[in-house]
Amino acid sequence: MSQQQELITLHSFKPSSSSWRVRAALHHKQLWEKTTIHEVSLLEKDNEKEEYRKVNPMGQVPCLEINGQTLTQSIPIIEYLDVEFPQEGGDLIPKDHLLAFKVRQIAEIINSGIQPMHNGKAIRMLPEEKRTEWMEFWIRNGLTVIEKILAENYPTQLNDDEYKFCVPQYGKLSLADICLVPQVFVAKTRTSIKVDTEFPITNKVYSNLIQMDAFAKTHPQAK
Repeated sequence: MSQQQELITLHSFKPSSSSWRVRAALHHKQLWEKTTIHEVSLLEKDNEKEEYRKVNPMGQVPCLEINGQTLTQSIPIIEYLDVEFPQEGGDLIPKDHLLAFKVRQIAEIINSGIQPMHNGKAIRMLPEEKRTEWMEFWIRNGLTVIEKILAENYPTQLNDDEYKFCVPQYGKLSLADICLVPQVFVAKTRTSIKVDTEFPITNKVYSNLIQMDAFAKTHPQAK
């Protein structure tokens, strides 16, 4: 484990679902209190300014400066944190290969198949009147697949509070959960998708996860 844990700066935008993933991972790894947050407003186009481009030439968030290194892209950042700051019982990616696949499968459906289709740059390429329809199509398309996977992971009906994680066979917080919560939050707050009725298992898992400190303390609306 690194001895320079205190030298952590996260370049983040509160509403960004990718940024929230890393904020949650930092909290889970007990690094949140040691992290300095630099808010990069995508609305104000802070990410396009020369000063920020020197930090991250892609002009995207999140971007993590840690131990003298500059890391970009949320999934590799989280994977780095997972191996650099191991915790007893706190791995976000299971050691078991099949469970690791199940975790990464859900994470990548979101990371590759949903979120890029509705991020700011992509959606601004469309006429304004088409943007909501486009966004809802891709979110609904991805959540439909995730709902089927979760139905397989939870083959028997349980009490609502027992739907705790995306991969119950792992039985603890994982990268899949880190990706699911911000994405479902986007669906609930920026679209007309009725997550609770269209994707009931997904909604139950989300409703339990969102209460965890890793998400509650790093929520876009948290002060």
